[in-house]
Amino acid sequence: MPITNDHNDVASGTPSTQPLNVVVAGSTSAAGQAVVGSLVAAGARVAAVDLDAARLEALAASHDGVVPYTCNLSDPESVEALAGSVRSEFGSVDGLIHLVGGWRGGEGIVGQKDEDWDVLHTSIMTTLRNTSRAFYSDLEASPRGRLAIVSAVAAAKPTASGASYAAIKGRLRSLGSRCRRRLRGSPVRPQD
Repeated sequence: MPITNDHNDVASGTPSTQPLNVVVAGSTSAAGQAVVGSLVAAGARVAAVDLDAARLEALAASHDGVVPYTCNLSDPESVEALAGSVRSEFGSVDGLIHLVGGWRGGEGIVGQKDEDWDVLHTSIMTTLRNTSRAFYSDLEASPRGRLAIVSAVAAAKPTASGASYAAIKGRLRSLGSRCRRRLRGSPVRPQD
């Protein structure tokens, strides 16, 4: 018997008996594996997304209710195809958890390299933009819709060596804040 979640249906105020369908982007990282495990333990069905097919297969093999998807989340067309595949397998999506990222530092303000900025922007901001756009209508339509992002203390208290990273994380927080304002009154609750 599948475990159901104890979240309330926002519209009716009654507990839902349907499992949550959640996309976890960056699912093979340590944080991603922990999130996937927690979601499965709570009864959710998980679309695990990452670039490493072997690690995805291992993750899916270790949990019932996890379907692996290999996708380059920095490519909008690939993400749209991913969204179609996830909807075909799961139906609409209730949650998107964005754990894609990375770290690159520099030596002070003038030591920040354009290459590092490009990598951070692509791996963090572009992947969030692509995934949130692809699944936005699902999240907005779901009475239990959630968009979760991972921010960092560095966004609020940047150092000179982490200026590029802090700037990208700040943009991430800004996008979350914009979603929150845009969706105020709707079921989606951006979490950061």
